Amino acid sequence: MYYFLSMILCLTVMMSPTVGKAQQAALFGVNLAAAEFGNRFPGSYGKDYTYPTAEELDYYKRKNLKLIRLPFAWERIQPTLNSPLDAAEVSHMTDFLNAADAKGMHVILDAHNYGRYGHGTFSDVTNHGNAIGSSAVPVAAFADLWSRMARQFQGHPSLVGYDLMNEPHDMGGDSIWPSAAQAAVDAIRAADVTHYVFVEGDNWATAVTWLMTNNANLDINDPTGLIVYEAHQYFDRNSRGTYGGSYDKDGGYPTIGVDRLQPFTTWRNQHHHRGWLGEYGIPDNDLRWLTVLDKLLATMRQQGIWGTYWAGGPWWGDSRLSCEPQINGNDAVQMTILQKYPSTYFEGRLSSVNNR
Repeated sequence: MYYFLSMILCLTVMMSPTVGKAQQAALFGVNLAAAEFGNRFPGSYGKDYTYPTAEELDYYKRKNLKLIRLPFAWERIQPTLNSPLDAAEVSHMTDFLNAADAKGMHVILDAHNYGRYGHGTFSDVTNHGNAIGSSAVPVAAFADLWSRMARQFQGHPSLVGYDLMNEPHDMGGDSIWPSAAQAAVDAIRAADVTHYVFVEGDNWATAVTWLMTNNANLDINDPTGLIVYEAHQYFDRNSRGTYGGSYDKDGGYPTIGVDRLQPFTTWRNQHHHRGWLGEYGIPDNDLRWLTVLDKLLATMRQQGIWGTYWAGGPWWGDSRLSCEPQINGNDAVQMTILQKYPSTYFEGRLSSVNNR
């Protein structure tokens, strides 16, 4: 218990919403994607999806990027709603967390489902299945998932917290997502009062449109005070990270990332909330994007906002946004900027936590 309380005390100081000299803290890292891959749910392990490896953790630890957001698919960890977690998937996730524990990493578990749940093969996984709050996926089923996840995984030293849902969108009503998030928080707190809960905004959690949606009134009650509000932001024309055009055609300029983050940071500061940026990424086809990323991360560090780059992971291949090492062993160009903002920025505070 002393370990968990010490960890929360350290991380709470680091994530203080107050912007001041003592609070200019940010823990940076990467998304390690693969467990949510595929367009078939549940799908087959090793064919449709996999989990990041211990070797990948070693690579990002060497780069001092120790915060890992681990996306996973709800349908795989819980193939039947309101039922026990799948033993094989629990084993895969446990193996990953055990490796992270041993290496002194920090992990956020991310249900990467876009506010939905469904079995089958889908051409668009961002709209697959049925939305939370529908008759097919009641809010109570979403709460049940997180109750079971908290009870199963709360004992891992590497665990920072639970990212309730990746990029919920088109939920069927302005009140549905806040109500679902509140129910999940309540379920987690019945089992775990020591870890953060990360609550993304509706409308794909997009930072630049935060004040233009019902996210402006997002307010989750948590008796522990350990809620973190999460936005995502990309810098192409539609803010979706497809980067279909050139830097110029996508409207790129050096401070576009800072400017698009501003609505979220304004809201976060006005309401004295903790905030973090769970996804951001740039392509490797124009070095001017590196300046965008550098200026964004500098601003986030000054604001005390954490962040995880999208993305690393074992199956990205030649994806232009990937920060995985290239086939020839060279670092991705994005790493020249990412490693300027390491988790060791506050290693002194975190290292004492990781050694019981």
